[in-house]
Order: sequence, then structure tokens, then C-alpha cells
Amino acid sequence: MPAGRVWVLRAGWHTGLVLSRAAVGRTLTSLFPFSPTPRFLVLGWGNRDYYVEPHPGIWTALSALFPSPSVVLVQACRCRLTMCLGPSQQLRRVIVSRTGIVKLRRYLELTLEKNHAGRLEPVAQGPFPKSEFFASGLSYDAFHTCNTWTAEALRKAGLPMTVTGVLFAFQLWEQLPKPPSQQRRHPAPTPRPNRLQGMENTILGVTTKQFAGLKIEIPAV
Repeated sequence: MPAGRVWVLRAGWHTGLVLSRAAVGRTLTSLFPFSPTPRFLVLGWGNRDYYVEPHPGIWTALSALFPSPSVVLVQACRCRLTMCLGPSQQLRRVIVSRTGIVKLRRYLELTLEKNHAGRLEPVAQGPFPKSEFFASGLSYDAFHTCNTWTAEALRKAGLPMTVTGVLFAFQLWEQLPKPPSQQRRHPAPTPRPNRLQGMENTILGVTTKQFAGLKIEIPAV
């Protein structure tokens, strides 16, 4: 049984996670300085200099290709989720078990860097209302991007995700289960005419038709 709701967020080349209050849990929630407790948390990971800078230049982008410090952007959402996100952002809900939720929380907690007092290290105010950047202990580079991080988080949560080589948003998005509205049901294949169909035999003066048995398998959806 799910212990909360989890979504994958896609915004252009960037991906992140959205967790409901129940999915975040009390321990992880207590680390953030948001009061009252938000209904949802939006989390994204990325290169520290590039992510925090409102208008990063070419040299900042190039430096992000090499191992460098990272941050986690956390946004608190206290209203409807759609009101906290931009119109160009996409959401895809994923089903996570209770065990998966626990492992996901642990992964997110390990991503965040804490000081000697066990508290998060704030880096800068975020670009959105009720958002803030926090230091992360992970290293960012060209082969470990925000999309790699999201894929690893989902794998920790129990989803069958490929992590190695996931650098771009589309590589992650293509692995996600399609929502029910996009799952096309395939019609049963039309049976091929049987060679014996229509052949008439007279047995004891009774006219019959022979049909070979056909086994039709409906593809799973």
C-alpha cells in the first residue's frame, strides 16, 4: 500500500520530485524551516553555482561539466499543487510502496548536507515563493546530472529505473509508467483464416465443418 503520493516533475531539461506531506514524513519534514507544514514539497538537485545563479553565464555552465558542489532546491507548497508549478512544467505520478517510501526518504536525507548540529546548511533563497537552496554533499558533473539524481531516487524507491547513462530529461521520462489516460488498449488480433475452415466432410451421412482450435493471446497493457 502506498504511504504517500510521489510525482516526477519535468521542466525542460530538468527533472525533480514532488512529495505529498505523508510521503515526506515527520523526520524529513522537521529538517526544513517551513511552517506550517506544507502539503507538498518540490525537490530538485543540481550544480551549486549554476542552479543558484539567476542568470548563469557560459563559463558557469562549462564549469558544471566537471565535478563540483551541488545544492537541493526545496519549495514548500501549501495550496493545490498545480498552483505552485508553472504552466510548462509536467507531472507524472508514480506508485511507490511503503517500503519504497522509507528508502526514498533515506536517499533524500543523505543527499542533504548537515552541519555539526545535524541541521541543514542553507545556501540561498530560491527563485520561487517559499523556496530555498540547501547544501548537498553529492558531486555534480556532466555524467551525474539532475536527471541522474532523479533516476537514482526512483530506483531507491523501488521503480525499475536505469540510472547509468541517464543525463537528459527525456531519458528519464521515457522510463516512467504512462498514465492511464495514455495507455492504449490493443485490440485482439484478427484470427487468420484456418486452412480447414469451410472444408466439408460427410460422416455417417451428416454434413459437418472442421475448424482448428485457435488460441488468441491478448497483449498485456
